[in-house]
Amino acid sequence: MHASYYIKTVSPGAKKFLDKIKQTAKANNQELFNCRCYSLRKKIEALTHNTEHGEQAEQLSHEVDEVNTQLSLMSKLSSLSLQLYSWYIKNGSCQDEKDVAAVKMFFEANLPPCSVSRMHFYEKMYLYQSHCWYGFILQDLLMYYRYAQKWVDIFDQEPFMKK
Repeated sequence: MHASYYIKTVSPGAKKFLDKIKQTAKANNQELFNCRCYSLRKKIEALTHNTEHGEQAEQLSHEVDEVNTQLSLMSKLSSLSLQLYSWYIKNGSCQDEKDVAAVKMFFEANLPPCSVSRMHFYEKMYLYQSHCWYGFILQDLLMYYRYAQKWVDIFDQEPFMKK
């Protein structure tokens, strides 16, 4: 009885509090905090029973799927950037056509399908970092410059991220 009372009295405030954190996290491109809020919100929903539960649960499920997709893409792109950096440390720049073919094959095999227009800040940042390393390894300085400029541009588009 005591636990059920606690859940009913705390849940509305907890939901509002998590929604505020979620909005702040989203506004500041902090998707890991956002993901944690969703996790806590799912726990609250699972323990709370009300007449709107079905619609809220479905909306929550949809939002969780979106955040998970975003985090998965961000993880793949950050890993690609790190792997290209590691490639450069181990092998340096491409010296011949064999090197070029190997790094192109690696890059294309590990670049996840993505649409820049649907990406958020960190996804773009890791995508541009990956392309910078790719261009640097290939010694394609024009590609390197273009993606370095795009990398700078996203900070100009969201100046609060410079801090």
